Amino acid sequence: MKKIFNYTLAVMATMILFACQAVVFDEPVQNTQTKEVSFSMLAEHISPIGVTRVANGTPTSLMVLDYMGDKLIKVYTRNAGDAETDLAYTNLLEDITLNLTHGDHTLYFIASETKWESYDTTAGTISWNKAKQTWAVKKEVTVTASTATQEVSMPVRVAYVVFKMEDAIPPHAAKATLTLSKGSTVFNYKTMTGGAGTEVSSSASVASVVGQAGRGMSLYTFVPSDAAAVTVDGVSAFSAGEGILKVTDSSDKEISSRSKNNLGIKEGYETTVSGIFFQYTDQPFSLQLGDWTGNITYNQWD
Repeated sequence: MKKIFNYTLAVMATMILFACQAVVFDEPVQNTQTKEVSFSMLAEHISPIGVTRVANGTPTSLMVLDYMGDKLIKVYTRNAGDAETDLAYTNLLEDITLNLTHGDHTLYFIASETKWESYDTTAGTISWNKAKQTWAVKKEVTVTASTATQEVSMPVRVAYVVFKMEDAIPPHAAKATLTLSKGSTVFNYKTMTGGAGTEVSSSASVASVVGQAGRGMSLYTFVPSDAAAVTVDGVSAFSAGEGILKVTDSSDKEISSRSKNNLGIKEGYETTVSGIFFQYTDQPFSLQLGDWTGNITYNQWD
């Protein structure tokens, strides 16, 4: 009887041991394999935008955000003249190599003419004091041991607005200010749109160009996420609200101003408003909404 009892205990102990081992064997093994993946980058339409552009729009700052599912793995940066840059800098658009864990990755590439002021990875936003030429794209990659070099083509993500004065700037003019009532200096990389619409503006001295005609004020803006759709001569665009150009003298007294309601803007497009500015006439301002090579015009001055 004692032998049978001992045998039964031995069998039970063996079953318990196997059961415990089975639990251990069933635990998932975390994939720690990595692969160095190279990315070849291109910023589209990098050439100057029209004859009114001064800067050539060369990107000097790059941010790459690596996500696996909803989890942010790492933020990489490359900035001209920044000692803390993560990625070696010779040319901003030179190839980069990232050491990525095997599996599915969502990568966001954002390049800009100027470095951002701040970013928030919880909200998925990047902010500038003033928007400049900016490119961005979302790239999904499944990383394995055989993943090859990835091509990354970043479209333009800003609109460009110019108010142009066709008549000569008077000698007592000191400053010009261009304002949009519904622009954005915030970019949401998860949705690839601008932030909520808010007032944006740009100012510059005109003292050095008095007496000259054909001068203008310009600014960049992201298309706000809440911008209303508009149509300009059959082209779908978005409203930047009211655009206002104001010129003042050295005491900040207004000399002249012109506005355009429901101003149409579009990513990668140049919107130009031009006409007689300082002399009141019945001649309407014209507005052009076009891409780098073409224009759509409607004559309407509000």
